[in-house]
Amino acid sequence: MAALAVAALAFLLLAAATTWLQQCTPAQLAAIDAATLLGCNLGLYNRARAHLPPDGRPAELAPGVWFDRHGLSYACLPPEAQATHLRVALADYALALVGMSLGALLGARQRRRRDQD
Repeated sequence: MAALAVAALAFLLLAAATTWLQQCTPAQLAAIDAATLLGCNLGLYNRARAHLPPDGRPAELAPGVWFDRHGLSYACLPPEAQATHLRVALADYALALVGMSLGALLGARQRRRRDQD
């Protein structure tokens, strides 16, 4: 039930964003596009870096899922740890997908405005 509520909220936010974006100038759209991509990349990087101990040792994100300066390591995980890793990976991919979707939406809007001019 909670997942359905989150999906409905995400849909409403996307619809509101689409309506708002239709009123933006091309320069504003370009700035929003750049900020979206930068925000997604910084969010993913900072989330991962926050789990690293200050002394540089690898951090265990979940049982059997380790993160070090080279990225995630999850070889030979037991089934329960694989499921945890999958949830972590899906959350990261979902964030990236939102950024790419907004970028595609903004790009299509810019092309449409350019074609009209």
